[in-house]
Amino acid sequence: MLAAFFVVAAFAAVAYGFLFRNLPLAVAYMLGLTAGKFLGSWIGSVLSDASIRVRKYLPFCLFSQAGVAIGLSIVAGQVFPGVVGDTILAAVAATTFLM
Repeated sequence: MLAAFFVVAAFAAVAYGFLFRNLPLAVAYMLGLTAGKFLGSWIGSVLSDASIRVRKYLPFCLFSQAGVAIGLSIVAGQVFPGVVGDTILAAVAATTFLM
C-alpha cells in the first residue's frame, strides 16, 4: 500500500521524462539525506557518550520516516506551483520510495 502511494504521488503530476531529467537532483538529494543522517547520528552519539551499539545502529533507525517527507513535499508542491513544486515532489517521492 505504501509503495503504491509513492508511485502515484511521484507520477500523478509528473511525466517519466521529467523525473529522468531531474535524476541528478534526486541522486544528490538521496546521497545528502543518507550522509546527513549517518553523520548527524554519529556526532550526536559521540557527544552524548552513547554506547558503541547505539553509534552503530542509530542511523538505520532514521530511515523509516517517510510520511513526514512525503507530506512536506506535497505542501511544497502546493506552495511552489509549476516546475519547482513538481521537481520537489518527484525528487522526494522517488528517493523516499528507493530508501
